[in-house]
Amino acid sequence: NALNSILQEQFDAAMGEINHRHLMLQSVVEQKSAIDSAVNNLAEELSDAGFPNGQKPRNGNRIMIDLMPSDPTPRRSRITALQRNARLPNTNSSGFTLPKDSSAANSLAQINTAAGALYEEQILLLATLEETASERIAELHGVLATAGITPEMVTTAPKIANDVLAQGGPFIDAMSTNPASAHFFHHTNKTGLLISELDQLTAAIDSIPFSTPVIEARRQTSGFGVRRDPINGRAANHYGLDFAARWAAPIVATAPGKIRFAGYRAGFGRTVEIDHGNGFVTRYAHMNKIVVKKGATVKLHQKVGELGNSGRSTGPHVHYEILYRGQPKNPRKFIEAGRYVFES
Repeated sequence: NALNSILQEQFDAAMGEINHRHLMLQSVVEQKSAIDSAVNNLAEELSDAGFPNGQKPRNGNRIMIDLMPSDPTPRRSRITALQRNARLPNTNSSGFTLPKDSSAANSLAQINTAAGALYEEQILLLATLEETASERIAELHGVLATAGITPEMVTTAPKIANDVLAQGGPFIDAMSTNPASAHFFHHTNKTGLLISELDQLTAAIDSIPFSTPVIEARRQTSGFGVRRDPINGRAANHYGLDFAARWAAPIVATAPGKIRFAGYRAGFGRTVEIDHGNGFVTRYAHMNKIVVKKGATVKLHQKVGELGNSGRSTGPHVHYEILYRGQPKNPRKFIEAGRYVFES
């Protein structure tokens, strides 16, 4: 009959909307989880490499630093505002109002109540994703700042030929859309943009040399900047860090990249240079042995050579440099930034 038809119509509409929201949330959650996993795996490896001087955490755990303290749940004011839009209408789309005391009206009220409660749970999850994505972006910006890097140095915005941001799509009258749905899709889009930004930032950070070239016991023997030359005793610029370790200790890549040079350089001895993209290049000098060839692709902590005493050197060590667009950067700042564990 007409009442059953109306009830079924309302039920189908509610279930269709719930399912649509569920699929959208599932996609956002899966993308966010993949990004979190990638960041946490990188943080685990970098923290395990220890301090620049080779020390490890005394308790054996990863080093923690709270770059931006955060609440475990999103701001309640935001949730309250979103929940106010979660109420489903009690009339059907045909405009026919169900009798107040009818069984169909009671059933429809139960459907609306259950759907509204589920919607609020979905909104809470969505707001949590939005909040945590924003916090993770701020944390990663903090890590970059520790190394003296700005986000613009490692992420590239698309070049647009005109001043008008390109947009498009079919026209869908907002007045014909359930306000709760419109609010939900607005925040889903906002969260999606944040996660896209986080994804781009995570990919860039993965290629930055945040680790140390010697991951076993070592000692920093010379810092970055002006120093007394160890051979002639005169003041000289030193554009890297020197690490002493046992003879033939593995020298490893401090980030993924491609070997751009593997051979002998005057002063540096046996040297490997790795191009990590985004303008970053690392140099490893004075090696006893090189185990990679030009053009090879290497992973984080992959062995590229063995510690030695070739070139202009007073003893077994590795000279390590970071270059950004040809300009030397202090590797210690990068190694310290690499120790940070990013909280999700």
